Amino acid sequence: MSVFDKALNIWNKYRVLRYLFSGGTGFVVNVVILYVMTDVFGIWYVISGVVAFVVSITASFLLHRIVTFNYDKDGTVHGQYSGFFVVSLINLLINEIILVFSVEVLGLWYIIAQTIASIVIAILGYFVYRHVIFREKRDSASTTE
Repeated sequence: MSVFDKALNIWNKYRVLRYLFSGGTGFVVNVVILYVMTDVFGIWYVISGVVAFVVSITASFLLHRIVTFNYDKDGTVHGQYSGFFVVSLINLLINEIILVFSVEVLGLWYIIAQTIASIVIAILGYFVYRHVIFREKRDSASTTE
């Protein structure tokens, strides 16, 4: 078995790696938009944070649906996106609280503050996305994951 095959087996076996990839991509989208809006266009970091977070949730949703949870059941995307959006709004509130507290009270650079907020949200979000938004339907005969 080649190194590539081993890596592919690990990728397929460990959902957490796929979650980190999908969430990491959403994080990059978030931080790039936050930086460009704040440092290039001079928009207040709080407003930039909201816009960046909202834009990144669509990218995150698609990646989590397709890559992380391999969820391809027909007819569920609208309901899932609605649930994902509601969770994302809660995450946005958590994100902004951490962002403002970290910048205004702790004196951290807003990019570091956003990184901290993203880590907290990622840890909490995994369990919500896995067990609520993208939960798999289980039949009565199946008890294994």
